[in-house]
Amino acid sequence: MRLFALLVASVTLALFLTAVYAQRSAMANRSGAHAAHPIASIGDIFRGY
Repeated sequence: MRLFALLVASVTLALFLTAVYAQRSAMANRSGAHAAHPIASIGDIFRGY
């Protein structure tokens, strides 16, 4: 049970860090993006940007 809790915690942390990194890189890509390329990543499509 302790191993399962550790696994869940590590997966949650990995997802959180991935989301934070994707948000930062998407903001950087949007600020420097050209009008011909408004979508920086697949995540932007799903978030509706």
